[in-house]
Amino acid sequence: AGVPPMVVDAFTSLIPSMVAIGTYWIIAQVAQVNVLQIINDGFQPLVSAGKGPVPQFFAFFLDRLLWFTGIHGSNVVQSVMRPVWIQMFTENAEALQLGLAIPNLLTEEWCNYFIRISVLPICVLAATSKVKRYKTLGKMALPASIFNIAEPIMFGLPLILNPILFFPWVFGWSFLWIWTYLFTAIIPILPPVITQVAWTIPCPISAYLATGGSWIAALFSLGNYFIIGLIFLPFFKVLEKQAIKEEALITEGGAN
Repeated sequence: AGVPPMVVDAFTSLIPSMVAIGTYWIIAQVAQVNVLQIINDGFQPLVSAGKGPVPQFFAFFLDRLLWFTGIHGSNVVQSVMRPVWIQMFTENAEALQLGLAIPNLLTEEWCNYFIRISVLPICVLAATSKVKRYKTLGKMALPASIFNIAEPIMFGLPLILNPILFFPWVFGWSFLWIWTYLFTAIIPILPPVITQVAWTIPCPISAYLATGGSWIAALFSLGNYFIIGLIFLPFFKVLEKQAIKEEALITEGGAN
């Protein structure tokens, strides 16, 4: 009775885990059945189907769409696609070790280092804006965005639930996916990603390191910053004009 509830709850949560582990151990040792292998084999067709460009693009598109609605799209998509990505990365690591061609090009790391890049271009647009609140926000969010932290600009501008920025956020980045896929699989200019890099490292550096030191990969990743910035530019200008009108109305109202 004297044990704090949080301690009791922590130990109580161990009960189902111990039951599951104990049951698996009995099955594995007594019946000599590899349950994990059976599960993996059962899901293998789904994993194989998820490696193609269509499901990979759909996953990324859904990621952008969910983020716009205020849901953490990356976490939702990863909950489904993680087994596929792990399998792809494992196969690539095995091929690299054996000196074979890298079989899977559209990995999660490929998407992170070339496509799901930082919101830095949007922060630059905000930091150079004529609107005071956008300029202040852009300058504050700029350092974090260099290291791929997007929350200040995502919720501060905001990008989420902003109808003016819906098209560049969803379809602009979708174009970037198709653009990068073109130079990865159709016109194979980009080398394959062969290793993982910490997610807080700026993407051009990540692309350079993850491809084994390819300057083409680094420059391509950097170029995608400029592309997404140009896509956002006209839409941000519309947002800026709207904000200027709102500020003018507030100023007039205060003067009266």
